[in-house]
Amino acid sequence: MRIVERFAAGPGPAVRVSTTETDARGSYSLRLAPGPSREVAATFPGNATLGRSASATLSVAVRSAVRLRASSRVARVGGAPLVFRGAVSPAQAIGRDGEAVQLQFRVPGAEWSEFRTIQTDGRGRFRYAYRFSDDDSRGARFQFRAFVPAQEDWPYEPGSSRPVLVRGY
Repeated sequence: MRIVERFAAGPGPAVRVSTTETDARGSYSLRLAPGPSREVAATFPGNATLGRSASATLSVAVRSAVRLRASSRVARVGGAPLVFRGAVSPAQAIGRDGEAVQLQFRVPGAEWSEFRTIQTDGRGRFRYAYRFSDDDSRGARFQFRAFVPAQEDWPYEPGSSRPVLVRGY
């Protein structure tokens, strides 16, 4: 069997071709290597006794991987800024100009809201200092996350970090 993977636009190869053998029943399996979103199809070229065959195309959507940390779990209104740090991976897929990352927040039970879009460096790392200035933040519990939206040059699906919890005081 011939397995053809056609990758989404971005750095790296556009196509990867692999082969695998079928068992006595005609079944086959192949573990795909990690990587970006892609379309996968299997073909059999045929032989003296069996005709050609091709599978339907399978879409493999791979979410963006992103991590986020905060410098503290507590933020003082009017105090030192809270510093968010994180990274988008895999670093080898990051373009020279980096990738866009949305920093989002919510209070439990509410929808996520974007408060800043920043750019990673060429290694996928980002940093942003945020100062709490609103008195309404006192006593509130916030969840923050980093979200990587769909981007033309990024071959992964949108994805978000795990929430980071911060309390204002």
